[in-house]
Amino acid sequence: MPKADGTLKDVITHGTYGEDHIREFAYQIGKALKFIHSAGVFHRDLVESDKPENILVSQGKIKITDFGLAQITEGLDRTEYVITRHYRAPEVMLSPKQYDASVDMWAFGCVVAEMITRKVLFCGENYHKTLEMHFELLGCPQLEWITHADGLAWVKERKFHEKPGQSFQQLFPTATKETREFLQKLLIMDPSQRMQASDALKHPYFVPIRKRETE
Repeated sequence: MPKADGTLKDVITHGTYGEDHIREFAYQIGKALKFIHSAGVFHRDLVESDKPENILVSQGKIKITDFGLAQITEGLDRTEYVITRHYRAPEVMLSPKQYDASVDMWAFGCVVAEMITRKVLFCGENYHKTLEMHFELLGCPQLEWITHADGLAWVKERKFHEKPGQSFQQLFPTATKETREFLQKLLIMDPSQRMQASDALKHPYFVPIRKRETE
């Protein structure tokens, strides 16, 4: 493991930082994910043990580590239990073994949200409660993305899809408009609509700091 001053969790818990630092860290994570995904791999474990411990910080630079659960994007069966629960994308729980690199982007959104609020966004005590929080906070009336019959039946039985969700203004009142719009593109229940790493770097949120030659 590369030497580092600490983890991103250390920064969130004990650090002093502002909007510019969040943007810079998010940009570096986005670049790392673009590189990983362009190699035909997705990480599947950005966050370990309910905290961003696989994201290291050293002198303001981000390093993603621990590729023990990484998987190539094509050709292999998916495992069901991946990604720490609080950062696990809904499709992993509702359509097991049918997911792709979008799961990393969901975790990315959760991490950015946590940097803003200093709190875990989806802190359900089990995966059922976590899923319920997904629907309560985000809302999702369309369920075509749930390809597993049991998962679809489970959601409909509990009428989770009837929950209206909250506005991102409510969820992140201290964040800028660009930050909220960026998160809205990542924290989308339907993985096919979720922003991918290459598109994330082009988002207006990163205009003040983007360096195309480093991507």
